Amino acid sequence: MGQYIPGKESGIRNNIFQRRSERLWVFGLDSCTVTAKCLTPFPQRLKEHKYDNLDISDLPSPKGQRADCYTSELNTGFHCCLCKSFHLSKNGSAMEQYGMALAVLITNLRLNFTKLHTLGDTLVDNRAEIKEKYYYSIYELVVRGNCFCYGHASECAPIEGIRDDIEGMVHGRCVCNHNTKGLNCEKCGDFYNDQPWRPAEGRNTHACKKCDCSDHSDKCHFDMAVYLATGNTSGGVCEDCQHNTMGRNCELCKPFFYKDPTRHIRDPRVCIACDCDPDGSENGGLCDSHTDPSLGMVGGQCRCKLNVEGPRCDKCKTGFFGLSANNPVGCQRKSCQCDSRGTVLSSSMCDPFSGDCICKRLVIGRFCDQCLSEHWGLSHDLNGCRGCECDIGGALDNQCSMDSGQCRCRSHIMGRDCTQVESGYFFMALDHFVYEAEFAQMGQVSFTTREHQPGRPAQWTDIGFAQVPQGGTLEFLINNIPYSMEYDLVIRYESQMPRDWEEVQITVIRPGSIPTSSPCGNTIPDDDRLTVPLPAGARFVVLPQPVCLERSVTYSLRLEFTRYQDANSILNGADYAVILIDSIVLMPRHSSMEMFNTGDLASNVRKQTFERYRCQEGARSVIRPQISDTCAKLISSMSAVINDGALACNCDPQGSISSLCDPRGGQCRCRSNIIGRRCDKCAPGTYGFGPSGCIREELKLEDLWLALSTVSK
Repeated sequence: MGQYIPGKESGIRNNIFQRRSERLWVFGLDSCTVTAKCLTPFPQRLKEHKYDNLDISDLPSPKGQRADCYTSELNTGFHCCLCKSFHLSKNGSAMEQYGMALAVLITNLRLNFTKLHTLGDTLVDNRAEIKEKYYYSIYELVVRGNCFCYGHASECAPIEGIRDDIEGMVHGRCVCNHNTKGLNCEKCGDFYNDQPWRPAEGRNTHACKKCDCSDHSDKCHFDMAVYLATGNTSGGVCEDCQHNTMGRNCELCKPFFYKDPTRHIRDPRVCIACDCDPDGSENGGLCDSHTDPSLGMVGGQCRCKLNVEGPRCDKCKTGFFGLSANNPVGCQRKSCQCDSRGTVLSSSMCDPFSGDCICKRLVIGRFCDQCLSEHWGLSHDLNGCRGCECDIGGALDNQCSMDSGQCRCRSHIMGRDCTQVESGYFFMALDHFVYEAEFAQMGQVSFTTREHQPGRPAQWTDIGFAQVPQGGTLEFLINNIPYSMEYDLVIRYESQMPRDWEEVQITVIRPGSIPTSSPCGNTIPDDDRLTVPLPAGARFVVLPQPVCLERSVTYSLRLEFTRYQDANSILNGADYAVILIDSIVLMPRHSSMEMFNTGDLASNVRKQTFERYRCQEGARSVIRPQISDTCAKLISSMSAVINDGALACNCDPQGSISSLCDPRGGQCRCRSNIIGRRCDKCAPGTYGFGPSGCIREELKLEDLWLALSTVSK
């Protein structure tokens, strides 16, 4: 309700136009026009309200009644035109006391002073200066209001965050009744949605009605479609029914539950779980949800499949067997269909009660027609099937095809049991990871080459040796570890001194600290610092304990030749104590692999066999003896696990005779005077690497003539 009072001394006003807004700062609704004559300045507004050609002063004063317009007794010469509504006190005196009053729904109010009343002075002198002595005057503007509650509240309360101690302030939050809620009581309260919300009308409060959820829910919503379907009597739909109930009013039991006829629907234990065998009953164990004699329903009764009986539908009828969820009739008639290959005594007879066939030791299935897991080849043999026997390394597991016995092989491995490599691939040897000393980073060390003697096996690898004096160092870069495990470190050398080299210090340099969760998490710093002597009468030495290295990590391996045993007895002191280092080898330690250490019978047998045949010893020396097939098979399995399959030969197309290599070790077939596993370099003393091999160096002609001349003299 808004009221404003023009001042008594403002007799020079002619037209005042008021606009109101029902949205914040958006004006467009005309509330009231104050003018001497409404028709002259505002004819359009009179026409819109059917007062065409009407002098507003002719309208009677309302005197306590609602009217479209009235004449203010304070200023009888002016009129309020087109007012939307008025609010009068019970005795009608408020209108006379405050002048013009209008009750409107507003958020803002704007007064537009459109024209000054010059009392005829402008007719004598129309200069602008004449108008400057006229003005408007408003001595008081009063806006009163009340909260809008659609008839569902009798009092207003402060909105949250608004002070409640401001004198004369009418607050805007309704204190709702009739089960309504909201700032203006514009919606029904929670759980009172059985009827649509409506504003109060006179004595009819149209109070919101509580939902009926049978005490199984405290949430509901109104659904107009349901309301119309019930003849405008009930539209509440319950939500989140508890106690295994469902339905618009939580009046039904959920599937696989039934209503206890001895309990009231509001009882939290009214719905009981069905007790039906899911294999023998229809619909997976669904029972009658309630008792209804007209429909032949008994609450909780199971509905059995055709060949099943019992209160729970868990027994085959007489003459049937094999209760199964996959059988639409539940059980099958007793007729033996046993596979004679898989049954004892090759008989097709079965157990007369269960219908089961009597299978051989390695045969399974109701009809004895399947091999036990990790077996294949159903036959008339004594055990019925044979083991898959997939290779422990070459195969992913010990599962195979029941018909062909084909195992699942790793990459580039083939054969029924995954023990062979594809063409162009190989299983690595135990000394595959060789690091040449002549290519290591040297400290006070030189290297020397040595030619291979035709017809004699070389006792060193690659082109030669690193010649290391006392105090010299070699540092090897290790960046090709394919599998996280422990490796035995082998040093291959050739002694040049009569006594043992007393001390060589080996240090494993890691890129950072080792996470405790990694495969090498138990390694301590002392494990990476080792000391070993080099006996004068040997050509290799194996460190007493392994080093743990991880996949895809780069390491440095540092060898420090700290002390020769008898340096003082050498002419001119220790300066002439040297040793030739050929290479170092990282050999996978078998005992750190799962195929040897899981503790089951098969892994124990493999470990004992590997150690009894001394499979690892043959790979320590450059000259390797012929290894047994037993060792070769175990080493091939280790290679398959370490490399997750077979390795490519990658034979050099110019230096090798063929692209194929030895499937055990990967040595390519080299052309003349070419060396290396891949046949990719000339042997020492030769040159001219090409498709014809390498050429041995010959004496130049002048050197040969000089040599002959010297001999003749």
